[in-house]
Amino acid sequence: MKRHPALRQLSSDHHIGLVLARKARQAANGSVHDRRYAWTTLAMRFRTELEPHFRIEESGLLSALRQAGEVELVQRTLSDHKAMRALIAQDCIENLMRFAEVLTAHIRFEEQILFERAQQVLDLDKLEGLAGAEPISIEVSNAACEQRIRSERDESVFDYSHAVIQGLAQTTASDQREPHMRLAKSVRAWGTPKFREVLKDEIAHFAISEFPLAKALQFGNFVADEKPT
Repeated sequence: MKRHPALRQLSSDHHIGLVLARKARQAANGSVHDRRYAWTTLAMRFRTELEPHFRIEESGLLSALRQAGEVELVQRTLSDHKAMRALIAQDCIENLMRFAEVLTAHIRFEEQILFERAQQVLDLDKLEGLAGAEPISIEVSNAACEQRIRSERDESVFDYSHAVIQGLAQTTASDQREPHMRLAKSVRAWGTPKFREVLKDEIAHFAISEFPLAKALQFGNFVADEKPT
């Protein structure tokens, strides 16, 4: 059944949810550092993207479905939301696979059953009311959009810092070449909520000349992806 405009944004959000679930599933079998990185990113995006999505559903769609007598479907949806909130609240990297499974099954349930049923039992006026009659829903949606932009920007910071940590892990005590940048505090804070702030503070204390690019520019003024000959 073709999606009613009132439900299209919620369906669009589900695509993002499936991407998050896939990343969590892939990271669940990775190294400890990979799992910590994936969990930190997942928890951040849950708060900024999935939680606002849940609240919009609960205040609009689920309320309308409850009034239409679809109590069992509403309870199933709320149970899934509660389960995912509980997994995030536990703040445990071992929950990556379980969270991915619950989120994937939840999205399939909503797309294949909940939304289909909503379009069958809710009249057009009720559906159109969900689309934009409530100003608070628009405000929540705009806030969620702004949070999504911030989370994508923050995730790029995590991607960079993850590469830095991986690089540090590959250095050895026997390496006698010119010293690398040392981010000892950031390594200790890796996988904790304070990691981003610790990394920024530690980087801020380096002189510009200590950064890899600045060092490279001492020997040339261009960048290439081939080894010099």
